[in-house]
Amino acid sequence: MKHSKSPPTKNNGFSLMEMIVVVGIMGMVATIILTNIPGVTTSVRVNSAASTIMSTIKEVRHKSTSVKEFKSSLFPSYGVYFDMNEPQKMVVYADCIIDDNNDGIINDNDTFIYIPTALDCNGESGFVEEIFLGSHVRINEIRSISEGSTVVETRMYLEYVRPEPSVWISESNGIILPVGKMELDLTDTAGKITKTISFWSTGQISIR
Repeated sequence: MKHSKSPPTKNNGFSLMEMIVVVGIMGMVATIILTNIPGVTTSVRVNSAASTIMSTIKEVRHKSTSVKEFKSSLFPSYGVYFDMNEPQKMVVYADCIIDDNNDGIINDNDTFIYIPTALDCNGESGFVEEIFLGSHVRINEIRSISEGSTVVETRMYLEYVRPEPSVWISESNGIILPVGKMELDLTDTAGKITKTISFWSTGQISIR
């Protein structure tokens, strides 16, 4: 009686060549991921700093509209101050004397800036707080753009004056920006990624 032979069983494991191919692919994927992590981290840092600026400005605007008390019986306007000499931070300040020339009118004859040495808030400065943008992010450039002219600035002041609130943007020398905008470039310390924040004299703010 003849016995039929069973078909040879198939080995379902990986061959050496298949293993080499799989390991090679995994190595390439890992290399791509690890190579891009620094870039992703840098982008997150710059975006986070831009978001911090935006959220701080919204809070400053809210302080002015809600008549937020600064010191005892003082209800000033609030603003933010950027300085290229300290490119990794912004300063929130209170402007306790809005009608600087005391003529009963708030207009561009008044000043809307932060002076650290001024003691206009009942003998104290208008300093509220410093907001740090991060150790790996800095302000790269500030520009004023008005009437087709672009000027590189060293400082910028953005102040909200109640009750509307009206927004007043001042250049390095304290002069109020006419119709136009100020631009602030945020970048990582290596200069690889840049975000530009635009502050319009009409009140709009945008990031690109």
